Amino acid sequence: MTIQKVLTWATEILKKTSTSPSLDAEVLLYYTLKKPKEFILTNQSKKLTSKQLNKFKNLIEKRSIGIPVAYLTGHKEFYGLDFMVNKQVLIPRPETEELVQLTLNRIMNYELGIRNVVDIGTGSGNIITSIAVFLGLPRGGEIIPNPNKLLPASTRRLRQGGRRYAPRNDISFYGTDLSKKALQIARKNARRHGVKIKFLKGNLLDPLFNLPFIREKKSADHSWIVLANLPYIEKVPFSPRREPSPDQTGLRFEPKQALFTTEKGLKQIRLLLKQIGKLKHLPKIILLEFDPRQKTSLKKLVNLNLPTAKITFFKDLSGKWSFVEISI
Repeated sequence: MTIQKVLTWATEILKKTSTSPSLDAEVLLYYTLKKPKEFILTNQSKKLTSKQLNKFKNLIEKRSIGIPVAYLTGHKEFYGLDFMVNKQVLIPRPETEELVQLTLNRIMNYELGIRNVVDIGTGSGNIITSIAVFLGLPRGGEIIPNPNKLLPASTRRLRQGGRRYAPRNDISFYGTDLSKKALQIARKNARRHGVKIKFLKGNLLDPLFNLPFIREKKSADHSWIVLANLPYIEKVPFSPRREPSPDQTGLRFEPKQALFTTEKGLKQIRLLLKQIGKLKHLPKIILLEFDPRQKTSLKKLVNLNLPTAKITFFKDLSGKWSFVEISI
């Protein structure tokens, strides 16, 4: 079969289970052939070998039952960078790139004096690694790619608008997660992109309590910022009668502990805010991603645990309230 024919065949197969059947087919074919997109577009009449065709059909079969493309290829692009992923970690979402941008904006506000960045529930490490790469923090003498070439369109527009970011080499980065296997992936991604990040196993802030910038009440070098994309989908009883939509099918294959929680999806956020509220040395900024339907309840949780904090909500690119900044 030619490239054109296999793409047509695969697209038809995937229409039942994917919201982007044509794109999925193309990506899996690039992966199968180990060729760039341009090769596929300019060689439509080229025939696949029997080995290539069998491999491609196997991938399409797996995709047709809902296995995400990122798990099939082992890679996912996020903030212009390529990240390793597997079934042990949540697949990075493009919407979360806004959380990275919000964090960078605060870090580069020198009046805040941020010296430590903490990513709670780091998963694949995509958020904290993207921030570190953007800031150009080297590890072991490795060369960091030019960050200007790695930014998504929204960030490029911001830079073109006049803002200039100088590299920061005075910041320490930390990521925590309950999953040992997720942390293994996070460490690999940090190494691949040449940045130094300390990943620690534990629940929320627990593994960080002995660090000086959290333990000590005041220090010029101890200002810190917390960011988190914790599970916020409400855990509901499974109903075999309810047929999942194409965009929900892939969730069956992602780690449930990274997606679902109780208390209408706010349990993990509540626990984190409770932990922070009891600290002697509070972070300057807390940045969280949440479900737009949780906006009112989330505000109440912040007021309960951090009554003097300033709360600012931000919309994502689709116009939905998805991020909150808590200034202390």
